[in-house]
Amino acid sequence: MKVVDNVHVNSHAELIKHVEVGDEVLVITKQGVTHEFTVKAIDSKKISGEKVEVSIADIDKINKKEFSLLKTGWLVLGVISIVVMSCCFIVS
Repeated sequence: MKVVDNVHVNSHAELIKHVEVGDEVLVITKQGVTHEFTVKAIDSKKISGEKVEVSIADIDKINKKEFSLLKTGWLVLGVISIVVMSCCFIVS
């Protein structure tokens, strides 16, 4: 996964421009505490995951992660190629 957004958040309106329910995020608070979670809910005062709630007022930065389909595709293709070549080597 790679970070696609590194955003300083000052309000609920700004947060919902960049993050939505289901996104994987890394939240860094103004106190320097980090929380990594999948967003389950966003309301006017907080963002929350399975076992964590962070007040929007306490957020310094939020990093949104994204799955790279292209990189994963190349990885799968590479693994399949190695398996096929190994099978051909064993058979011959």
